[in-house]
Amino acid sequence: MKKLLLFFTLCMFTSCNNTAVKKITDSLSNSNPDYAKNLATAKKLFELHGEEDIDAQLALVSKDIESNTSVYGSETSNYDQYVAMLKGYHAAF
Repeated sequence: MKKLLLFFTLCMFTSCNNTAVKKITDSLSNSNPDYAKNLATAKKLFELHGEEDIDAQLALVSKDIESNTSVYGSETSNYDQYVAMLKGYHAAF
């Protein structure tokens, strides 16, 4: 019984160690030289979305955008469809 309790205690402390997860996330963030710039752009895009500043949002988006929504079965949208989606969202909410 003592060995079983010791085993579960060790398992618990081992599972709390997220070093492997940190290594994976660090390697992903370091694999793209533009990661910090892209992250700042994405954060700004979401901030502007909350403010419903569509002109500033569109200034951050390429005319060659291919937008994929989370709607099941939806197809990839182009720039004009993306703009229409944003305008519709802002009008509805």
